[in-house]
Amino acid sequence: MNPNDPLAQLKDIHTPDPVSWWPLAPGWWAIIAASIILLALLAYWLKKRQNARRYRVQAAAELHALRNAQLSNSHFIERVNAILKRVAIQSDKTHKPGHLSGYAWLEYLDQTFTKSSNEFCEGAGQALGDAAYQANPELEQQAVLNLARRWVKQQKPVASKNRKKVNNTTQKERADV
Repeated sequence: MNPNDPLAQLKDIHTPDPVSWWPLAPGWWAIIAASIILLALLAYWLKKRQNARRYRVQAAAELHALRNAQLSNSHFIERVNAILKRVAIQSDKTHKPGHLSGYAWLEYLDQTFTKSSNEFCEGAGQALGDAAYQANPELEQQAVLNLARRWVKQQKPVASKNRKKVNNTTQKERADV
């Protein structure tokens, strides 16, 4: 080593310590907090949605169980009407459809059916209004069951402004007019 050589007196390059990932920068804490809040909101929304659908899932299961049940036509109609009324009460809290019967009930079912048809008043569902008051009604259980399943499947809780106004007049009252 030459004492007159200034380059020989230089020391080796020292690298700085690597940047530590801990503690986290404030931006990462904000991202973590926002992620936790979003996950909590998503879990809340999914739970609320599941609870809102539960009555329809239970009604569909009951209707499915009716398919294999050996019931008389009058008991079958009674059970289907009871299931449909429970669904109607759960999905439409404003019109209180639980008190409807006969033609007014069928009309309500048609008006709340998105197909906008008369399958309850004039089709297979007509048995739900007429046969409920007969001793031995004649009906096709499978057709009524399929119609009830389709109605239950499309029912959703809807705000009153989106639901059609249900006319509570009976068939006799219509004839008088």
